[in-house]
Order: sequence, then C-alpha cells, then structure tokens
Amino acid sequence: MSEVDAIVKIGIALVVSCAGLWYTWENYISPWWIQNEDDDDDEWGCGITATREKEVIDKDAIPMKILYGTQTGTAEGFALELRKQAKKYGFSGVIGDIEDFEFEELVDEPLIIFVVATYGEGEPTDGSEEFYSLMKEKAEAGEKVLESTCFAVFGLGNRQYEFFNQMGKDYDKFLGEIGGERLLDVGLGDDDQNLESEWLEWKTQFWDIVLPKYKGPDFVIDDTSFECSYTTAWIPDDTKRRLPKPQRVQCTTRNALESSRIVKVKEVRQLRQNLKEGSTLHVDFDLGKLNIRYRTADNLNVIAPNDTEEVLEIIERLGLQAEDLFELKRVDVHDITPLPLPSCISVKNAFRWQLDIHSPPRKRFLREILSFCSDEGEKKELEELGDTMDDRKGQFWTLLKVLNKFPSLNPPLEALCELLPKLRPRAYTISSSNRVDPRTVSIAIKLDFHEAKDNTVFEGVASKYISKFVPGEDCRVFVTPSSFRLPRNMETAVLMIGPGTGLAPFRAIIQEGNEIIKKGKKIPGEWHLYFGCRYRDSDFIYKHELEKARDDPESCLDALHIAFSRETPKKVYVQDLLRQNRAEVYRLVNEKKAKIMVCGATAMGKAVREVLQTILCESGGMSPKEAKATQDKWLGTGRYVQELWG
Repeated sequence: MSEVDAIVKIGIALVVSCAGLWYTWENYISPWWIQNEDDDDDEWGCGITATREKEVIDKDAIPMKILYGTQTGTAEGFALELRKQAKKYGFSGVIGDIEDFEFEELVDEPLIIFVVATYGEGEPTDGSEEFYSLMKEKAEAGEKVLESTCFAVFGLGNRQYEFFNQMGKDYDKFLGEIGGERLLDVGLGDDDQNLESEWLEWKTQFWDIVLPKYKGPDFVIDDTSFECSYTTAWIPDDTKRRLPKPQRVQCTTRNALESSRIVKVKEVRQLRQNLKEGSTLHVDFDLGKLNIRYRTADNLNVIAPNDTEEVLEIIERLGLQAEDLFELKRVDVHDITPLPLPSCISVKNAFRWQLDIHSPPRKRFLREILSFCSDEGEKKELEELGDTMDDRKGQFWTLLKVLNKFPSLNPPLEALCELLPKLRPRAYTISSSNRVDPRTVSIAIKLDFHEAKDNTVFEGVASKYISKFVPGEDCRVFVTPSSFRLPRNMETAVLMIGPGTGLAPFRAIIQEGNEIIKKGKKIPGEWHLYFGCRYRDSDFIYKHELEKARDDPESCLDALHIAFSRETPKKVYVQDLLRQNRAEVYRLVNEKKAKIMVCGATAMGKAVREVLQTILCESGGMSPKEAKATQDKWLGTGRYVQELWG
C-alpha cells in the first residue's frame, strides 16, 4: 500500500468517525443535555429514583411469591395490598413484576399468587409476553413442572371486550395443566362493573382457604386498623446541595421512566364548530432533534401533573410545607419492594407528579383512613361514603373534597403515599402520519370537564393540563405502539369505525394513504370510514379534512359514512349505519377480505361486534356460533383490531 493510499484511508476513517460522533451528539447526547441542564427547576425536578436494597429473607416466614402483570397499575396495587396482609399473617410475601421473573423460578416456589390484567384483545401486559408464552408452551407439551406448587389467580378485565379476562383464565388453566395445585377458583374482576368489590370478595375467599392450610384452623385474623408500612424522614434543606442531580422524570410507568422526553407544543386548535356541548382540541408537538420515532396511529403518552392550585390546597389542609424534602423509610426490615416514591422529593412534587389525588377515592383508601378521623360522627359518615362510592360517580369525589368534607380527618403523609394510587400517563392515539411529517406528532383530546351534582366543575387532570397549552410550552411524552396498521397488501379493503375522538387513528391512516398515492403508488383496495358525532355543526371534528378526502377522486378514501346521533328523532350511531349498510359491509368483509379497525368507547366496540356478527348470520348464512368463531379468528389474527377505552 502506498503512502498516499494510507493517508486517504486514514482520512476516510476520520470523516466516518466524526460523522458518527456528530450523529450521536445530535440524536442522543445533545437532547439529553438540553433536557437535563436545568434539572434543579422545580417544574421537572421531581425526585431521584430509589435504589433497591439487597433482599433480606425472614427465615421464619412461610414462603409466598406474589407476581403481577399490570398495564395501568391497578393489578400492582392489588398485589401490594395482598402482600401487606401476607406479611402480617406470617408469610414472606415476596412481590414482583412478571417481566422481572424467570419462568424456571416457579419450580422452586411452594405457594405463588398471580394478579394479572388483560390487555387489548386478550393479550398479556407489556413485558409479560415471554413468561406467558413459555408457560403456554409447557402446558401444551404436558410438562408437569409445578407438582409441588400451590397457586391462585385473580384476573382483571372488562366485559365489554370480546376476550374478557383472557389472561386470568389462561394463567389459571396453564398453571393447572403444568401440575400446580389450584387453591380456589380464578377470580375474574370486571372493571366495567365493580372491580374493587370483586377483588375484596376473592381475597377474603383466598385467606379463608390459605390461613387454615398453612397457619392452622385456630389462627385469628386481626384487621381492625391500618398499619402504615413507612415512616416519613424529613431531610434538611441544605442536603439538596449534596445530592446528585435529580432525574427529571416521574415514577409512573417503566415506559415513562425510560423513554419520556420533553417536547415543544407546536400548535393548539379547537376542532369543534361550537362549544355548547364540550371541547375537543387538536395538539401538534414538535419532536425537533429528539430521538423519538413513531409510526402512524401509534399512542402518545402524555405525562400530565396534578393542578398546582389543588396540590397547594391539599398541602395546606394537611398542615405541611410545600418545599420540605422527605423520604420514606420502611418499617419492616425484611421489606425489599421498591418505595412508592423517589428517595428524595419535596412535598409539592410528591403530590403534583407522583400521587393520583384527583381520581375518585377507592374503597380501600376510604376504609384504611378511617383510623385517622377523630370525630366519631364523621368516621361513620366517611365509612358510609366508602360503602356507597360506586353509586356516587356523578359527585366526582377527590382527595381534596374528602379532606374538606371531614375536618377531623388528618392522615399522615406516609399513609397517603402508601394508599393513594400512582399518577399515570394519559395515552392518546396519534392522529398524524409519520410519512407526512416524522418530526410532528398530533393528538385529538376531548376535554374531560363535567358539572358535579354540587354545582362544582370537575376537570380531568390531563384535560386541564392540556387545555392550558400554548405554542412553545414544554410537555413530557413517550410513544408506545398501537395495533392499527395498514394491510401489507394494498388490494385489501379497509373498514374503519371511529366515532368522536376514535377518529384520531383513521385521520392518521387517511393522511398516510394519501401520501402513498402522492408518491406515485396506487391503493386499489376500497377504504370505508364510519364516523359518528352528535351534530354536523357542533362536534364534527376534522370536518373539512374528511369532506375533502371524501370528495377528492384521487383520495384513498372511497366512502365516508357519518352518523349524527342527535339530528333525528331516533338516535343513530355508527353501529346503526353498519346495520343499514349490511349488504355493502358483508361484501367488504367477505369478498374483499377487509381489515376491520375500531377505535372508541368500549360500549361502542361491543355494539359494533354484535352488529357484525348479525351481518355474518343474516348475509352469510352463518349460525351465531359460527359467526362468533369467525370474528374471534379475525381478532386473533389481527384482521379485526380494536382499541377501546372508558
């Protein structure tokens, strides 16, 4: 090799290296640096993630493992509640997320309890897929690997979904098939009805079986009062200067901790024609140079804090100081579960970013704080409130409302940190296409504002936060995948059904389809959209875009069907239009093998499934059993996709 060739190669290597360094800086280091250079800002400096101590095993405790699979945090909360009782009764109560647990470890567990939620169309929660798949494989292979293990399962689901509580049913079935001894029937909690009461009933049955078996028939249960698992340790003000810089993230979900980024609000606009019956906003976020990638119709999770004014009122009512720093200390030396809050946090940031103070208080919360109510009359009234909370949805109770209603109620900070649920991100289906603009992501949000029976106005946490957005404002978000995807074969028909803000993913998909056509490709498959709202001149969101797509002969949208539910004497919904157009719908799903996508409320999704089953029976000559089996097959293979809520 000549000297000139060597110099050229060295030069090329240097250029490539510099390019790589520049790319790393622009996409990873620079965004992180920019986002963390002001970490001491009270707005985002909301705590240092707690480190996990080395596990200390109580040798005298009866071994018990409690595993949970959670999507929103409810299953985790139930598991923690069960664990606390287990520790009190002399069990080890070791708890963990299924995604952190290896299936092979089950073999060594004499007693294991699963609290599992079902996600989407009968699917395991995020992170638990591998464990579930391996357990299913073992069951199908007939391997008896748990012959020395006793188990119990409680499932969390919603009957509005086709595959109600599929994970609870599957875990119970598979654990039994691989040799486990079932202690009691699987619990099937229904979030559409009375999930907390069903959990309490199952938990009572569980202890009625487990305690005599492991502790003897004479064991006496003492659940007369709440015992807090933590104490509050106040941290001197000057300590903050000696602590490492806090991470500007919220301990809400793993995705939030690992993936959230601060983006800029680009544009906010009203989507409704008038505000007589509510407000729906379109929000654009500028991703800038951040390393955030999304696909059309993915989910954007917004980390919305509690309202500052409400937080300060709670702090004042409790007699606390907003800027005081504290940390929680475990009472039980054998307890190795992660703390509910970061290890160093201000009172204000705990209530603003960490704790859910605005949702209706749960029965367990109201039951446990009774001991902190000094007035006997108020205590009886508070107990009655807890017993009837399911019937008080129109009253929109919150923590502040409870504290103001019962002046003698003074729960300590550590009790609230233990009993209140964690504040969770709000997920919105993205209404924009990354093909059109990969650096702008959009959402549509119907503001959750309601008038309570006491004439006060209830404003949802995320709704109130987003309603105040102005261009240039910071917001912390992260992206998670959705199930909405275009068929790979462009000759396949597409049937989209999305009333209200359920339109969001289909707005994105139509954008993508038109962009594909704009690039010179053809979409021979028929695209039909069913949309519903109340009035054409009130809440017809994205009206001009939809009408333009419908009227443009070059558009990907072949037909737009709109149900205006309040413009006729008899209310007409999207499912009614499907029924009216049964012949066309059957042609699409039968001859054109249409991919069906549904987005919106769970009740609407159930009604659409029922109508489609009826169409398969009436137009396709199927029996009800055959129609349901066909639909279930579509749901299982991804030909029929739903994302439902509420």
